[in-house]
Amino acid sequence: MKKALVSVALLLVVVALIPISILISLQTRYASQVFNHLSQLSSLGMQVESVHYQYPHHFSFKNVSFDDSEINYVEQLDVWIAPEWYADGRWQIASVLLDGLSLQNGLTSSLSARLPNAIHIHQIAISNLDYADSAFSARGMKLQVKQPIWQNDEQRIPFGEIQFSAQQLYWQGEAFNQLLVDIDYKPQDSTVYGLSLVWRGAKVSGQAEQYPQGWSLVNVTLEGLTLTEQQVTSILAKPWQSLGMKVNHINSLDILRSSLAIEGYQLVNFELSSENLTLPFEPWQQQQGLLSFSAESVQAPNNIWVEPRVKLQLDPNAIQVKEASAQWQQGNVLFAGLLTPDSIQLEQLLVNNVKWAAEQPGEEAWIRQLFAQTPNVRIDKLSIERSQFIQLISQPYWQLSGLNIDGEQLLLKQNHQAGLWQGKLRATAVNASYKDILTSHPLIEMHSENGLWQLERLFAPLKQGYVEAYGQLQLDSLSKPWQANLNADGLPIGLLLSQLPLPFELNAISSLDVSAKGLGGDWAMFSHSLTGGIHARLHEVYTPFDEGSILPLQVSEISLSMERGKLTLDPVKLQGPDIEGTFGGASDLTAPEQGGIHYQMKMGCQQWSGDMMSDEHQRVNQCPEQSQATQETPPAKTEEAANAAS
Repeated sequence: MKKALVSVALLLVVVALIPISILISLQTRYASQVFNHLSQLSSLGMQVESVHYQYPHHFSFKNVSFDDSEINYVEQLDVWIAPEWYADGRWQIASVLLDGLSLQNGLTSSLSARLPNAIHIHQIAISNLDYADSAFSARGMKLQVKQPIWQNDEQRIPFGEIQFSAQQLYWQGEAFNQLLVDIDYKPQDSTVYGLSLVWRGAKVSGQAEQYPQGWSLVNVTLEGLTLTEQQVTSILAKPWQSLGMKVNHINSLDILRSSLAIEGYQLVNFELSSENLTLPFEPWQQQQGLLSFSAESVQAPNNIWVEPRVKLQLDPNAIQVKEASAQWQQGNVLFAGLLTPDSIQLEQLLVNNVKWAAEQPGEEAWIRQLFAQTPNVRIDKLSIERSQFIQLISQPYWQLSGLNIDGEQLLLKQNHQAGLWQGKLRATAVNASYKDILTSHPLIEMHSENGLWQLERLFAPLKQGYVEAYGQLQLDSLSKPWQANLNADGLPIGLLLSQLPLPFELNAISSLDVSAKGLGGDWAMFSHSLTGGIHARLHEVYTPFDEGSILPLQVSEISLSMERGKLTLDPVKLQGPDIEGTFGGASDLTAPEQGGIHYQMKMGCQQWSGDMMSDEHQRVNQCPEQSQATQETPPAKTEEAANAAS
């Protein structure tokens, strides 16, 4: 019995001495031969150039070759055995470090597929990794994963606490430089503790949190981004969704000192701060979102805003404009209020020192479109001071200089219908012009209450007289009853006379009295209800003739009566050197084919006739062909002579 016990003891000693002797041999010059022989016997598929063991847990291998066709060489491999070598039926590896690995053809399966099930690794680290596959390429990568977990062999990136860095990561033509990521990667509810990189020359940093519906960006900052419109288009066209990181919320995002061009706009040196926004971004579907924007300038095809500043709060179907200001057209614009899908409700709109000369088509289109697309517009306080507006896009040209407007509680549009539905408004100008009508210090005052708009006074001094008008319109009535009165003296009416079907241009100074009323609900109401009268006396009547010359004319008094849509023009005579004509007749707006305001005009040997209420016009040429070349023309007078004669 005693001999048997001694034999067992000696056997145990021998068994214990085998791994001890192997470990001792790994510290001799025969270490690589011993390890390679053991690897061959165990089918480990690994050959090393040198190996070093450091008591008690550290193995270091240099220039390691693998039988794996994809991972076939590593410059250095370090393995730290866990103090508890074997637990839960698996060998416990505390940490593995691979240094100097190149994967130029990617990986067809994860690292977990290459590890025996009997091995559990607590931490994996990779340094100086160069990688490339069909989607990505990267150089200078470093990767560390604590407690890596692979759910299946197809999972390339294990779950775990990951720290990743790369000198450059390249995807779809986009280069991400100096990339650093610190993430707790889980099957759900992952957290990015830190992210930083340089993309297209811009610095990006921040954190992110994962929720069941997607990722939320936290404290993300992008600084120094500059993109052309072509670059923006290219970036948006790339398959970002294929990365599998769906961002559906912005907790906080700041864009600093950046410039970009998008959809015809150029944002120069702008800063954008956003909080609590849901993506994809729908402005009317946010919940307590905040946006703050400022820029050196914002340039559009026909406008430029200098130093704009905007602060917004976004809620469902409501955008609160806390502040909006900019330098525009050499002046300043400031407003605040509430925007909804069907209304603009401004607490205030302040404009001063603006000098806007609209010269190209489309310059004013953005204002017209904004107003036309909004069913309801309200401004509690409107103030325009010392401003100038000039319209040179189409004739007739007009301009307002030294314009001042004050308005209170203005309802300017209701249910898509424009007008002063409520409030008070007063406007003055230093001077104004409409084609050849010039006025100095005009004044207009109006107010509206419960849809009854009243023009209290319009007074415009003219060079040789004045224009004065007043009237009212019931906007909230279906029939829209209205009435208007206008008195004018010394009013140039060349613009009005140019609408008549005359064979020559006619200019005059008028004394005018207009009184009219009716219904404005639609054309049928208007044509059945128009009632009143127009009385005019024309002075200094002339028609331009030849270059710089004029032909003086005389026109008898004009009297047009209107009774429930029936118009009667008393005969009007026009006379001048070799010119004579008459106007007159009756017409019914409800049945214009039954009568007409007729004219007959003779100028030299040519005659014109027709109906001013229709397109029926005739011209008769009675000039003898043989005398046309020598036909005399009445002597012309200069404009000054005509004025003196009258």
